[in-house]
Amino acid sequence: EEALRSVVLFLWLMTKGCQKKGWDNIMEENSYFAFAERDYRFFLRVRETGTEGGTLAALGQNICERYLKHIVELYAKPEDELGTLEKESVLHTHSLHRLIRYLKEKMGLKIPEHTEECPKKIDVFFTATMEPGDNSFFPSEEDIEDAWEAVLQTKGVVEDAIWTMECIYGQRKRSCIDTAPFFLHLR
Repeated sequence: EEALRSVVLFLWLMTKGCQKKGWDNIMEENSYFAFAERDYRFFLRVRETGTEGGTLAALGQNICERYLKHIVELYAKPEDELGTLEKESVLHTHSLHRLIRYLKEKMGLKIPEHTEECPKKIDVFFTATMEPGDNSFFPSEEDIEDAWEAVLQTKGVVEDAIWTMECIYGQRKRSCIDTAPFFLHLR
């Protein structure tokens, strides 16, 4: 199902054309989404080989962070200077909890509870598994599986959000809203 979703998304991207600041930026070398996708593919290949390592937990957290930041960077439209400062601040955070809260409270995205909980579960992996310290730990196999599940959930929500926002903000016909994911609603 995940592979099919990615293929459909890629084909849609290639056949429908793109609006400036929307889909045409997604696969550019220097976008959050492109970095997240490259790391996602790496994580997938590593999993397929059966290789394990603590850095995979941190990588999972970082992939989720980049996917979420892509939505903020392209689609958050602050109305004033304070809002612009808040957007810039959230783009500098490593907290998945803070990114999700911004998406929900400031951008009006409704995210399914299970999907929201997955990234929050791994929120500390990037900082707590990379260097020794008071709160550091060696991630277990279960931690790495939690990171992978969070990546899959976050990737799905972000792809669905991009589809929905392009329907709303892009120059596509309003009828594409009917094909957008049922759980994403914007204020």
